[in-house]
Amino acid sequence: MHYFGKFQDSMLVGDPLFAGHGEGYSRAPLVNHTIGSVLTGLSICKLAAGGALDPHVHSFEEGFYVLSGEAVFAVNDQAYLLKAGDYGVVKVGALHAWRNLGPSPVRWLQMNAPQPKAAGKERDTFFRKGGTAPSEAKPLDLARPLQSTEHFLQCVNVHAVLIHRHGQRPHAHAAERPLVYEVRWRFGNDDIARVEQ
Repeated sequence: MHYFGKFQDSMLVGDPLFAGHGEGYSRAPLVNHTIGSVLTGLSICKLAAGGALDPHVHSFEEGFYVLSGEAVFAVNDQAYLLKAGDYGVVKVGALHAWRNLGPSPVRWLQMNAPQPKAAGKERDTFFRKGGTAPSEAKPLDLARPLQSTEHFLQCVNVHAVLIHRHGQRPHAHAAERPLVYEVRWRFGNDDIARVEQ
């Protein structure tokens, strides 16, 4: 299968999945089942000034690269201020949310694997009941490249989330000392149990 296309702003439309769970969010699906893709989902996402996406979890991984603007990105109990050039990945089942506090829209390229289910299929995204995206965040500090990785992977039973700034190697000093992490994914934890059905 081969497919080529060109992105246009007119492709950005409200995502019905997030109706009632945020505001100012639009998405332009670029790669999904409609063009024959089986596993990969690729989209351009936009969050208007003052917009937010409530805390939610997916049954797929979500990778993103911030194209423009600034946003508060929350994952589990941490919130970071992301800017153009920052990127990250959210593992399956990790509670996460977005908020745009800036005066201009935030745009990001988003990749999902496997791709989200088509409308009308079984649900693969769930929202935390009564949850809201935070309105404050600490700056993303990658002076010590493994800081955010270690924070999320340092103990057992923690969801893994890696956030890195474009142009920096996430494991730049990994050769200096061997690192071994044990991670058990928590699919039955309290965060997941408190999602809205």
